[in-house]
Amino acid sequence: MNKKIIITLILAVCLLGVGWSAGRHNSSPANGPTIGAIIPLTGPLASFGEKLRNGLLLYGEEHPDVNIVFEDDAGESKRAISAFIKLSTVDKANLIVGPFGPVSSAALYASLNEEHLQDTIFLAVSMCADEFKAYVNMLCTYPSPLYQINKSFQFLSREGKKSITPIVTNDAFGQTIAGAFDQGAQNNQLANDGAVLVDGASQQFYTEAAKAIAQKSDVIVVSAASPDVVVKVVKALKERGYRGMIMVATDLDAGVAERFSSILEGVYSMGLPKLEFKGSFFANYKSNYDGQEPDLYATYGYLLPQILDGAQDSTRGNQLTTSDVIKYAKDHSLEFPVDGINFNNQKQIELPMLIYQIQGGKLAEVFVAR
Repeated sequence: MNKKIIITLILAVCLLGVGWSAGRHNSSPANGPTIGAIIPLTGPLASFGEKLRNGLLLYGEEHPDVNIVFEDDAGESKRAISAFIKLSTVDKANLIVGPFGPVSSAALYASLNEEHLQDTIFLAVSMCADEFKAYVNMLCTYPSPLYQINKSFQFLSREGKKSITPIVTNDAFGQTIAGAFDQGAQNNQLANDGAVLVDGASQQFYTEAAKAIAQKSDVIVVSAASPDVVVKVVKALKERGYRGMIMVATDLDAGVAERFSSILEGVYSMGLPKLEFKGSFFANYKSNYDGQEPDLYATYGYLLPQILDGAQDSTRGNQLTTSDVIKYAKDHSLEFPVDGINFNNQKQIELPMLIYQIQGGKLAEVFVAR
């Protein structure tokens, strides 16, 4: 049996939803692979799913021998598991992109029995959280929280800041980020005055905001999986009269910055990769999607099938392994649609990281950590 390649997208979450039905792209590919995509095309994560879909479709259009089959999991773990079963058994997809997010990805991994584990290789496009390092046959392809925070805190040191107060959610995500904030602070000679925990399901955060302000740190750093929670915390800080530096760690895209410009004005955003496009991808994406520029998720949607398709082709009919995929990614990085993507000795990806400041509802680049 051919091994299945699962690309598990472990990226932070978003609020907006854009619907899309499951289905096929190329109905009759010539000789190339079938790539299954388990991504959220409806539900609260659909805006990311739409961008991933756009990138996947563009790759499929440029490579007509590749067949793309979409399954919408709506960001739900049970639906992600069902989608995997369907794609691997009915569609016979031997390359699978998805699901999106750590919760669904962990649930899918846990659902696999010994037979599945023997027949499946996981390649996780992940923030490389510690728990994922324990999974077998997983390649992390999104910088770890600590990597992102280390790079971002270089900016705070440059600005002469000496101390931070993190505000994080009281869940597993928050615990991971809080630990990374603490280590990142130590690595950059910053004092960590102690994390303030918030309930991500709450609707207001005035008590927690007051507690964070009372610690009188140079910078308050806010992180949550949901940008909505981050915006509400920032709103509470400002309404409590805080006028110091605020830095946020979440997927804060241009749309969120524009919609909540009055709340986020002057706030700094960390942990965003700098996309330096090359080749025809940027122009082709804009042409296909009414002038829209590709973001990280659209770029990943294109890059993932490119790596897997190329790696499979490079095996010349032999069984594809994770080592093949890693080697192909390293050897062919010049063919990627963006510069600066490198794999380190721990098989984790490293990218140039940006610091933005929200200015007039726009993301203004203020610092690049390489």
